[in-house]
Amino acid sequence: MLRLSLFTQSFTATVTGTIQDSSGAVVPGATIKATNTGTNLTQSLPSGADGIYRFAALPPGTYRLEVVASGF
Repeated sequence: MLRLSLFTQSFTATVTGTIQDSSGAVVPGATIKATNTGTNLTQSLPSGADGIYRFAALPPGTYRLEVVASGF
């Protein structure tokens, strides 16, 4: 009888920040897009009323962040 035990670890990252304009005022409702440059997988979310955004559980990799907001 052969028994195998496998142990895995899940590595993810969280990216968080605040969107601000050039005067330092927060920008609510901006669209933030995170694109994994290796896989081209993209996730998008809006900044909150306080300008804060948070991408949770991103797979390992290199990401490009883009921000789009009305009026900018």
